[in-house]
Amino acid sequence: MGRLDGKIILLSAAAQGIGRAAAIAFAKEGAKVIATDINESKLQELEKYQGIQIRVLDVTKREQIENLAKEIEKIDVLCNIAGFVHHGTILECEEQDWNFTMNLNVHSMYLMIKTFLPKMLKQKSGNIINMSSVASSIKGVVNRCVYSTSKAAVIGLTKSVAADFIERGIRCNCICPGTVDTPSLQERIQARPNPEQALKDFLARQKMGRMATAEEVAHLFVYLASDESAYMTASWLLLESSVISRTRQYEDLSQNRFASMVKEDIVNDNGDSEPSVCERNGMIPMHEKSEEGPPVDAKGTDGNIQTEETALLNHCAQQPPEPTAGSSIPARTWRQTFTCPPQGLLARTVTNVAIVALVWAVVWSITGTECLPGGNLFGILFLYFFAVIGGKIFGFIKIRTLPPLPALLGMLLAGFLIRNTPFISDIVQINLHWSAALRNIALSIILTRAGLGLDPKALKKLKAVCLRLSFGPCISETCTAAVLAYLFMHLPWQWGFILGFVLGAVSPAVVVPSMLILQAGGYGVEKGVPTLLMAAGSIDDILAITGFNTCLGMAFSSGSTLYNVLRGVLEVAVGIAAGGILGMFVRYFPSHDQASLAWKRSYFVLGLSMFAVFGSIYFGFPGSGGLCTLVLAFVAGVGWSDEKREVEKIVAVAWNIFQPFLFGLIGAEVSVTSLRPETVGLCVATLGIALVVRIIATFLMVCFAGFNFKEKVFVSLAWIPKATVQAAIGSLALDTARSHQDEQLEKYGMDVLTVAFLAILITAPVGALVIGLAGPRLLQKAQTNTKEDEESAEVREEAEACEPS
Repeated sequence: MGRLDGKIILLSAAAQGIGRAAAIAFAKEGAKVIATDINESKLQELEKYQGIQIRVLDVTKREQIENLAKEIEKIDVLCNIAGFVHHGTILECEEQDWNFTMNLNVHSMYLMIKTFLPKMLKQKSGNIINMSSVASSIKGVVNRCVYSTSKAAVIGLTKSVAADFIERGIRCNCICPGTVDTPSLQERIQARPNPEQALKDFLARQKMGRMATAEEVAHLFVYLASDESAYMTASWLLLESSVISRTRQYEDLSQNRFASMVKEDIVNDNGDSEPSVCERNGMIPMHEKSEEGPPVDAKGTDGNIQTEETALLNHCAQQPPEPTAGSSIPARTWRQTFTCPPQGLLARTVTNVAIVALVWAVVWSITGTECLPGGNLFGILFLYFFAVIGGKIFGFIKIRTLPPLPALLGMLLAGFLIRNTPFISDIVQINLHWSAALRNIALSIILTRAGLGLDPKALKKLKAVCLRLSFGPCISETCTAAVLAYLFMHLPWQWGFILGFVLGAVSPAVVVPSMLILQAGGYGVEKGVPTLLMAAGSIDDILAITGFNTCLGMAFSSGSTLYNVLRGVLEVAVGIAAGGILGMFVRYFPSHDQASLAWKRSYFVLGLSMFAVFGSIYFGFPGSGGLCTLVLAFVAGVGWSDEKREVEKIVAVAWNIFQPFLFGLIGAEVSVTSLRPETVGLCVATLGIALVVRIIATFLMVCFAGFNFKEKVFVSLAWIPKATVQAAIGSLALDTARSHQDEQLEKYGMDVLTVAFLAILITAPVGALVIGLAGPRLLQKAQTNTKEDEESAEVREEAEACEPS
């Protein structure tokens, strides 16, 4: 049971930093989270977390807020996190700076509270959490004039709302953090002439030797959102490493986590206490003021003087915080790793090894020799876990300023090593039927994701350049590869086009994360380059998959050329018709009033997709299965509207499970002995020339679209990576050939698979590297210093910002 089970929580600025950490923390505690932000691309990264729905929202726009309120019937907790940090004294603050900061930091909270408070009053309960700062009425901070003013206003707004509605079941509190290590803070540091020295200066001002993390602030949000703080209102929680005054610490004893420090009293040197902040302002808090004993001499772990009340809490606080990404691991973490019982890295390693061993033991106890070395199930399990490990290893390879290497490369190489390592290849034997079945399951899942991911509104708004970019490069590369395959590799024309469509697709697994990194850095966003590439890439992939399935059906049919063409058209028509009918069925069944709706919908869409892929092969229409799956998922997703996000999350989990199977089995199909030098040379030549033609075609497609020369070059290079689609369909031709038991067709299929394997191995890392290096050099970075740019930029969460820079 989570601490927030059943609660509906709405929060702003959830795309990164504190807002993102809070959204994830809420979801992990069982809440239904509605995460909003103005940055849609970053916001979409939260969709992989169960329990989180996303909405694009500009919190400064009343109309957008009111439209969102119409969608939400009930709300338990409202978290106002959005804000902006202006740097400078009052003399350096222009009127437009003042208005912009007050509008975003204060007026947006006014709009959100005024819109959603009536819903809370109607249900006679509600909880509002506002984001303030230590740079407010708490203390003065240099170069934060308008920012400190706005945050002091937030504290006043919080107390006022709490006082007005305390008797109607409404609580209102705020959090006042100090310097927090967030993406926006890192942007400020990197913008300095000497980023390394700027970071040292920030750390030097922290009494504890480090900045707070977004996750630590998120713990406070969870505490205030939970019933553990049910007796608290009109309070501000301080998360700051400097010692301002005597504090009261709140501890979540069930989690042994240090929750917060609440400034409640001001203590004189002689130990006498003055009236509390709330009392001096005529405000009676819901929590009672407790009698505290005299301070003791020993200092607690937080650097404050201990009291009888805080002694136990400081003992609990000695538990080291969880290390966050990018932070150094304290020495005590290593000591903790080798304790008895072990914790940390050693404990996770032991746990994962035990999981693998248990899975094998259970399967062995059921199947016997099938799960021993040389058995089919042993080979499948061995390859799967080896592929997972390979993906994890590649995930650890991170180069600063470059996109991460795709984990799929590690999975691909893992399968290749298993196949070509002498001793291992003898004990890992996988039945060809099982291999094909597992890869087809992965294919059906990725096609389902592609269909669900299509946005009909975006398709209607596609400009001419996006349509040209979707069709032109794919068709150009396909035709070039088909001609080269016919001339160099002596493949029949139909097989040449099969190979061409395999190469014609771009890899969303590489391109999309790379574009998101550039978009987050502001590169190319003014002209929409990242958005254009991601949108057009989806259509490009669907075109390649549809063309592949059509040519595949024609290649395995007998009869005249006219018959084969008509058969290809028939398979397309059958795929579209069957997909439309099944999609309409899944749109209405299960009905909205049924429980576990998302799970049932996921079951139907995945089950029908797998049946379409396998059934089309059985009934002799192999080209219609993939298209049926795409249409089925698209039609169902259109009917589900925003509710499809929950289904997409479940399908994403299924893909994460079967992804190691797909890439591991693809790698295991390629034998070194079959890679003759002349074959590899011809495959690489075909791949290279086709890529050059694609780059040229892409450059021509974006001419007269408002891009400068450097931007055209970048767009042309950005579609080099190939991975996911090649793995999904690259082996399908070989599997179909094996089912016909024709050695010549199997040779053609192996040639297609070899080209797909080499394409992934060469273009995925090279493409990611080219995008990472060329993006900052060829794309113009958005400027955010002017008023106009600030209004168009993402709404940042700001709770890092109280220290002078």
